[in-house]
Amino acid sequence: MTTCRLSDEQQVNPDDGILNVANGLLNWKTGQLSAHTPDRLSTIQLPVHYDSKATNETVMNFIQSVVPNDTVDTIFEMIGYCLTTHSRYEKALLLIGSGGNGKSTFINMLSGLCGFSNISSVSLHSLESNRFMMAQLRDKLVNTFSDLPRNQLPNSRNFKGIVSGDLMTAEDKGKPHFSSDPTPNWFLARMSFQGVRIQRRGFIVVGSSSHLRKSSSLVNQM
Repeated sequence: MTTCRLSDEQQVNPDDGILNVANGLLNWKTGQLSAHTPDRLSTIQLPVHYDSKATNETVMNFIQSVVPNDTVDTIFEMIGYCLTTHSRYEKALLLIGSGGNGKSTFINMLSGLCGFSNISSVSLHSLESNRFMMAQLRDKLVNTFSDLPRNQLPNSRNFKGIVSGDLMTAEDKGKPHFSSDPTPNWFLARMSFQGVRIQRRGFIVVGSSSHLRKSSSLVNQM
């Protein structure tokens, strides 16, 4: 087995505007696609092939059918935000609505885009009450949780720190703790905002009144 040592200048998963996709390295600012190279180190790869001419009416129609028209651009901005490895905008998305209106379908679609290996599913309550949960967020793009419980959240210290991009302390069970800069963007779903003691300033709240029949084939088409 060959091992390599990183130089002081090299970073893993750097915040450099480059997305690691299946067919290369994509500069999302310019749209330029270049070949993979060992000079750019990444443990996160999106399981998609970039095609500058590709369109997907299924995705657009779905988004437009489940959220208000004035929030469609915000939804796509948040999807783009979750592909990055930073938290500088300090935002999380909370989807509000009754059952069967597309919240879980949206989260499944997002998970398919990002890759399930790049997704964590740690609940707010577990994050605040279980000291080992912070380590589950390491090297993840998105943390999703589709059914927030109704009981009160006693505090939100860890959640606020992650959304703000703070350096956090994490530990795996039976191992020494370590400093972590978890960057996953949070996509949460709930029937209502009532019962969660979190300042709304850090949340982008999107509601939906549409009613959709659950369909796994819809996600596959996306």
